[in-house]
Amino acid sequence: MVNSYTPGENYSAQEGAFEGPEKLLEIWFSPSPEGMKDHQDLSSGEEEEEGVFRPDGLRVIPRPMLDKMLSLVKCTVLNMISNKEVDAYVLSESSMFVYPHKIILKTCGTTTLLYAVPRLLELARKYCGFEKVWRVFYSRKAFMFPERQVGPHRSWEEEIEFLEKYFDGGSSYKIGKELQDQWHLYLTKPLDDVLHKRNQKNPYLKSVMKEHEVRSGASTPATSDSEDPSPFGNAGHSYPDQTVEIHMTGLNQEKMKQFFYHNPEKTPAGLEGGVWVDKQTGIDQLYPEAQIDSYLFEPCGYSSNGLWQDRYFTFHVTPEPQCSYASFESNIPVEQSHAHEQRPIEALISRVLNVFDPTSFTVTYFTSHHQEHHSHSHMVHSMSVLNGYKRTNRILYEFDGYDLVYEPTLKVSRLAKYIIFIYVVISLVYATHHYFSIHHSSVDYKGSLNNNFIHNDESWSRKQQILQRLENIEKQKKLDKTTTWSMKGGKSLHTISHHFMSSKIFASSMGLDHVIPYYFKATKAHNTQDITLATLVTRDRFHVLSRLATNYQGPISAAIHVMDNKEKTKTIGELNRIYKSNPDMQAFVDVHLIVDKYDRQFNMWRNTAKLFTRTDYLMMLDVDFHLCTDFRKSIWENAELAAKLKSGKTAFVVPAFEYLDQKDGLDWRTFPTEKKKVLKEVEEAKLDSFHSAWVSGHGATNYTRWYSTNQAYPVTEYEYSYEPYVIYKKEGTPWCDERFIGYGANKAACLYEIFVSGVDFWVLPNDFLIHQSHKYANHDRTRERVHNKELYANYRTEVCLRYSRKYVIEGTWYTPAAENMKKVCTNIPKWKYLSGIPKAQREADAAAEAAAKAEQEKFLQEFSTYPEAEASAIEAEE
Repeated sequence: MVNSYTPGENYSAQEGAFEGPEKLLEIWFSPSPEGMKDHQDLSSGEEEEEGVFRPDGLRVIPRPMLDKMLSLVKCTVLNMISNKEVDAYVLSESSMFVYPHKIILKTCGTTTLLYAVPRLLELARKYCGFEKVWRVFYSRKAFMFPERQVGPHRSWEEEIEFLEKYFDGGSSYKIGKELQDQWHLYLTKPLDDVLHKRNQKNPYLKSVMKEHEVRSGASTPATSDSEDPSPFGNAGHSYPDQTVEIHMTGLNQEKMKQFFYHNPEKTPAGLEGGVWVDKQTGIDQLYPEAQIDSYLFEPCGYSSNGLWQDRYFTFHVTPEPQCSYASFESNIPVEQSHAHEQRPIEALISRVLNVFDPTSFTVTYFTSHHQEHHSHSHMVHSMSVLNGYKRTNRILYEFDGYDLVYEPTLKVSRLAKYIIFIYVVISLVYATHHYFSIHHSSVDYKGSLNNNFIHNDESWSRKQQILQRLENIEKQKKLDKTTTWSMKGGKSLHTISHHFMSSKIFASSMGLDHVIPYYFKATKAHNTQDITLATLVTRDRFHVLSRLATNYQGPISAAIHVMDNKEKTKTIGELNRIYKSNPDMQAFVDVHLIVDKYDRQFNMWRNTAKLFTRTDYLMMLDVDFHLCTDFRKSIWENAELAAKLKSGKTAFVVPAFEYLDQKDGLDWRTFPTEKKKVLKEVEEAKLDSFHSAWVSGHGATNYTRWYSTNQAYPVTEYEYSYEPYVIYKKEGTPWCDERFIGYGANKAACLYEIFVSGVDFWVLPNDFLIHQSHKYANHDRTRERVHNKELYANYRTEVCLRYSRKYVIEGTWYTPAAENMKKVCTNIPKWKYLSGIPKAQREADAAAEAAAKAEQEKFLQEFSTYPEAEASAIEAEE
């Protein structure tokens, strides 16, 4: 059956490119079709007619149910072919293969493949009686345009988090050095049942089923009656279970002309066009005995499925030059399909490459442990270097039940183009490396703290200037290495080395960091009464910092972390190019480098940005937020607000928003700049408060009140997880605790102490920020979050006791300065006792609190007895 198809929201021609790399999901309910007898008796009791096969297992799921499942993924079925073993579906975005015991779903573009998981589990239970999942695989190549992904696919971490809602015993891997070539893999062990026990009452599953009007619910997973010792056991085969995947980019555009729909007479679209492409390219001869189902899209693109007994192969092609990509996947044993070849796998890869002639490709080769094939050397030797290409890496993995070889490869002609470039810049790289070695070994960094070491005039494109810089560094070594403490009269009291002073400034960081303040210093003079954006930036966000400088047109203090590794000089070079290319960066941005091996010391980086801020006020801001309004004007043109900020006892909250559809948040030029437009988009369910699903993070801002007011208002329900973006006074406010390393609670802890110290939070009524959608870093945050969660619990107790003791000693316990502390510290056992309040005073306080509570309850009781009209009048009067 063929469905009509018009490229939908996954086709991003309007953005000039299409996301070719696919997401691949395999869910096995049994090691083999024979193993299903332990799960379900699928036979009808009738003898099958010769030449006629009946669908069984997952193949009995009705087609309309599969269509509904695919609607969650955002794709449709174009055509389907079958044989006795498997059903193969060509989709609008790639392919699906349904076996009795497993399903393989492969989709490209901005499809939301993982949303199929809960529906699929439900269908397997309902129509097949499958209570068990035997094994799960999920993999994908690094996306070309990760910022366009939506749902659970915005980052690898989010994808793993989603899968772990449904499956236990999973492991995740990122394979490969280069980010653009990395291959991501998640798999579970071949357990009896990896179906998540919590899935029985999973609210997400329930909501998905309800939304699409499918009955929800899950049965308790049953235990296994038998175990198959082979991870891919199938007694019917003498060959190992193996899968070859080839991901190709930079396709030969002359050859890609065959994958475009030109005119109906020569290259018809649809299934007929697919057959034409098969013959023109020779794809139909790759497996001559296979049953092939191909489709040519309009205006371009190609998908093909092939069935060979119970095995399959599939091609998917995106031919446009700006995003050319092709993939090939097959689980047909090469020892069988290419038995006449001396090196079967090499012969297969060569024939595929001949179709596309890519400039680069990666190969992933899985094979199960199987007799003589259970050998890394066998796999490696079977994948020798291909003529015309050079392998850039090779990674071997041994998993539970099978092995993997991963090889990224470049065309030799492309590599040759880099040789001259490498030769030209090698002396520059060497000089730069030598420069950092000298600078890093200088224990005092004497020029850093007294602003003698400023790189405004440095150009990394000229070797002579680099050498001159190195000579200057040598001269700097001979200069004063200390800071002198003196009295007002000028009398020198003591000198301290900069190295020792730095060790005190960053005493809680992981090591004595190499901090270079004002590596670039803004050329524009700033009014000390201005507000500096204090932000932290990593290598992948340099371009966002440049955009922020142009948008803000005001002072920015940026702490930039540079990993002290072989990429150090490259990172500095990228920063230099971006800084020099934007006059606004040069005018407004102070850059402070932190060069070390300690990643994600976020609070240490925040303190660096604050320390070297050159104005009296700052805003703690994440670089990915777009400033939609002029909050400086809102504050300084309002005498009351300006006075609050100058007092040092008020921090202003700027409400943060994000788009529900990440695509809407890609282009900051489309963001609203007026509150009324924000309200409109909120009403239309396009815009919502930032991370609205996590109320503790921004809920205390009270967005409901913000929507209806034009007056600044205080934060009255402070939560310890609250982490808004605030404007506050530089001096007199606490620093961020640097013991928080990595993700989780770091900013919340910083703001918590500011609040407890007596700084009130007030929300600006007409200003707002909007998050710019982007790919989140693929870090494993679980361990860091667990560590910081424990640290934060102890830290809150520590802060409360430290400040309560301070207020007692200062005699300010009963003043407004201690009110914030009293709001959030009441749950600490023996809090007042540990704070040093005398017993008599504690008893008097307790009595006063009890009396106030009794008075309030009495009032409420009396209020409830008033006639409704009188009650309303009292409410109005109050």
